[in-house]
Amino acid sequence: MALAKMCCSTLPPLMRSLEETRRCELYWRSFDLRGRTFTYASSGSKFVDLLYPNLFARVGPRCVADAFRAYQGGGRQTHLARLYDLFLLTGRVPIQDFDSLFYACRDHDRILRLIKLLKRTRTPRGYAEEFGSFFAALVAAGILPKGSKKMMIGTMVLAKDGHVCLSIPEKEMDDFLSDYHVAHDKEVRYPEYNFRCDWEVFTGRDRRVFIEYFGLMGNPDYARRAHEKIALAGSVGIELVAL
Repeated sequence: MALAKMCCSTLPPLMRSLEETRRCELYWRSFDLRGRTFTYASSGSKFVDLLYPNLFARVGPRCVADAFRAYQGGGRQTHLARLYDLFLLTGRVPIQDFDSLFYACRDHDRILRLIKLLKRTRTPRGYAEEFGSFFAALVAAGILPKGSKKMMIGTMVLAKDGHVCLSIPEKEMDDFLSDYHVAHDKEVRYPEYNFRCDWEVFTGRDRRVFIEYFGLMGNPDYARRAHEKIALAGSVGIELVAL
């Protein structure tokens, strides 16, 4: 509610002054917001809101774009410390859409501190490459000290081998495969279809073997997708073990 009231008071004057020449407080370059209320992230695949941070500070498009570039400096502990700093600054567990962190900052100083910090922080993809998954980086940084994250359905947790599991039973099964030295991979895509299986196990046979833990069959939508997976596996020659 407080954020809505603040936007109601500051947004109209900002919209009336989009053509005004501004000077970025971090880069000291001139810019205006005419036709530039969004800017591309460094990947070039997503627009990032430029208007919101300018409700509080003068932040140019180049500055925001640079905040999302792939930072390569520092070592493992530095990267974890920066991720933890994001957590402290915003008061929320970072998710892989770093641009959403802007909306947790509602004053001049925190907006500028966030941009400065993002410029020296790895991208979510960089964290996933370095630590095996972005979730694993959150655990290693001490943001999720118990190694788990409660979700709307289930609990995200790391298995012994670093695989990200979406429930405690999934973790137990993944650990079982590891304990018995069964080579396996997690979240493998079905051929030519936008479904993923829980595990693929590698048996040395020509035929692929998938394992699915169907733990929510009481949910009609979930049950429908489960039956679609079973039918799909049969049609493409995959041996499916349904639990």
